[in-house]
Amino acid sequence: MPDWVNWLCFDSENEGEAFPRLEVLHIVKCPKLTGGLPIHLPSLAKLKIVECSQLEASLPRSPTLRQLELTNFNEVLLNELPSGLQKLVLKRSDALRSLQEGMMDSSSPLQELEIDGCCSLMLLSDDGLPSTLETLKISNCKKLEFPVHFNYSSLKELYLENSCDSLRCFLVKLIAEINIFTFQSFFQ
Repeated sequence: MPDWVNWLCFDSENEGEAFPRLEVLHIVKCPKLTGGLPIHLPSLAKLKIVECSQLEASLPRSPTLRQLELTNFNEVLLNELPSGLQKLVLKRSDALRSLQEGMMDSSSPLQELEIDGCCSLMLLSDDGLPSTLETLKISNCKKLEFPVHFNYSSLKELYLENSCDSLRCFLVKLIAEINIFTFQSFFQ
């Protein structure tokens, strides 16, 4: 839908009645979409927004939203992330320099974080990683400074591919705690 500009939402009283059982929503290749998305989608569990770089609306609020994937996105979408996210995938954002404050809060239920092709990303977090994070996948983020002082004890899988060019060493204790550990194109 390359010419879609605005999602016409119902008034706030009736908005939840439009899609009360919608669990999965994919909005793909809508480069002109700028207007608001439905705010109240009570059953939404998975949201995927791909190549909608003009979209600056708030993400839908849903107590059941667990998975969010954003590809080629406007970083404004990260300002109000849903609080119950368990999986977050961020791909191909040239403007993203750091993750929003609070996104990596230790009380976050985030279990899986995947970041790919965010070439300007330099910092994951100042505060550390969520204690629930089990999988961390980072690829094609060469400027990212991988913080070696964080507590990685919750990680079961760590993937670093073509990323973190400034990283020169890894703590042996950290590697021993992780079940799956993959470096690709790492020390080239």
